[in-house]
Amino acid sequence: MRRKIEEETNKVTTGTSVAQSSFKALNFNLISPHTLRRLAKRMSVGAQKYGSLQWRQGLNDAEYVADRFNHLVEHLLNFMESGNEIDDNIGGMLWALNCLSEVERLAPKALSSIVGINDLFGRSATAFHKEEMKRRAGKK
Repeated sequence: MRRKIEEETNKVTTGTSVAQSSFKALNFNLISPHTLRRLAKRMSVGAQKYGSLQWRQGLNDAEYVADRFNHLVEHLLNFMESGNEIDDNIGGMLWALNCLSEVERLAPKALSSIVGINDLFGRSATAFHKEEMKRRAGKK
């Protein structure tokens, strides 16, 4: 939803001056430019290899989303074992987190393939299994 600036009545004073604003902005200045550059590098390499928006095509696909989560964990475990000797595992984790953040924003239902499935059993596990098999059959 777009802000209706002309209707806002908020007044916030930040700092020691008397200057006011309609809201206190987030502290983007606290994010390391190195982190942003590392994510941008990972995204740029992927764009060259696969295409700029190829990764976004699967954001509403539950199995693709689960695989992105698994990539995150794989990069975390690889980093714990060997740091960044073989791959930029931190860059890989940033990429996966960026992807999952977009999934949460644009297709939150796709997260159901990873969030809470370890707690399913009995009928709920059977229902999940049937739905998963239906999804997979539709991809062929």
